[in-house]
Amino acid sequence: MQDRKIDLTGIPESVRNPRAQIQDMIQRQDESGLLAKAAELHGHVCDHVTLGVRAGCLSVRRLGEQTTDGMEEITCIVECNNCFSDGVQITTGCTFGNNALIFRDLGKDAFTLIKRGGKAIRVSVRAEAMDKVFALQEKIYPGAAQLFDKVITRRSGSPEESELLKAIFLKASFELLSIPREELFLVKEVQAKAEDYAPIFQSYTCNLCGDKIMQSRARVYNGQTVCISCAKDSFFQLDGSGISQKTTTE
Repeated sequence: MQDRKIDLTGIPESVRNPRAQIQDMIQRQDESGLLAKAAELHGHVCDHVTLGVRAGCLSVRRLGEQTTDGMEEITCIVECNNCFSDGVQITTGCTFGNNALIFRDLGKDAFTLIKRGGKAIRVSVRAEAMDKVFALQEKIYPGAAQLFDKVITRRSGSPEESELLKAIFLKASFELLSIPREELFLVKEVQAKAEDYAPIFQSYTCNLCGDKIMQSRARVYNGQTVCISCAKDSFFQLDGSGISQKTTTE
């Protein structure tokens, strides 16, 4: 193939090397800067996002690798689908969209970062870490636990109480950055094999609704190639409760 160069004039450097800023913050251990980036994705700052950021930063540095460019050379197996996972995604660069993030519905604040053909690091949040989080929140605002129960658990708080809880979360999260990592996390090298590269599937067109569908999700219904919805077939859904099987009639 003839050696050719593509003219990228006019394309910002921030797009050409999109993770340069995050990688620099990881190397400098600028966890407050990383937390700000995570907030852009997550929508707010809380203890679990903070723990995810700190754990992700730690794992990337321990692995001794640049964060992923979305080409699956580094993969991450995350064991929860809560706020923690957003902090992990920002710092590692492994996301659902770039096929570098694998979700195992184990309900643990933990993940394994795997370098393809190399070592793997598992990081989990210590059980006693949450005691430290709750203590910080109560120090900032006595009665924080009751406020959390009202606003988050029972969904009955006022807009003012919701804003107050966010402020507590924010203040406690930045104080959480000063707690030594070894008091928050268990870190160990593990034996783990990266999953195969994501296959490239053909695209089909549903003969009934006209939507494009991935080959592996196509169905045959009354002799036609159709999507799951038109076939009224079941599918798997990931939501706040975890993974469950649903049907298109629900």
